Amino acid sequence: GVALIVAGFITLAVLGVDVFGLVAGLGVGGLVVGFALKEIIENLISGVLILIQRPFQPGDVIEVDGSTGTVQRVELRATVIRTFDNVEVNIPNRIVYTSVVKNFSIYPTRRFEVTVRMQRTQDLAAVRQRLIAAVRKVVGVAETPAPSVLFEDLNWAIARGKVYYHVQINQRPIEDVRNEVLVAVSTVLDSQ
Repeated sequence: GVALIVAGFITLAVLGVDVFGLVAGLGVGGLVVGFALKEIIENLISGVLILIQRPFQPGDVIEVDGSTGTVQRVELRATVIRTFDNVEVNIPNRIVYTSVVKNFSIYPTRRFEVTVRMQRTQDLAAVRQRLIAAVRKVVGVAETPAPSVLFEDLNWAIARGKVYYHVQINQRPIEDVRNEVLVAVSTVLDSQ
């Protein structure tokens, strides 16, 4: 094999062909082709690995490389997601495979929080119980873990805290549940 290649180069040199120029040209051309194919090959290999490992599936809500949306499909070159404002985004699989991917659909519930402030003149224990009861009534709020209110800061005039609650992912749209929780919390605080 090697002897044949050497013989070929000697023959070309005898015929007057610039063998060193030819070899240099092939080296540069091969380098250019190699760089052109690098990303294609990386995307292809990453796509195959994603399809084998299945870190997410069509229908899952994921966040990757600054884009959040619902996975439409995984192709060999790219992962296609639909953002919440109805835009299709094709993320190259090499980016998906090497980036942090947040999959919001893996677990049946997600935790959210609402920051609250209230006057210290109020009965904090009673307000806490009313907040928990109001949040529990919102359809889509999970029973387990139960909503809770934790006070983080108390000074002479104001109490600051957070209302924590979990939303059942597949029961209702998350934004609807979050909006209703905000209204419920606001209603309790305004009635004080």
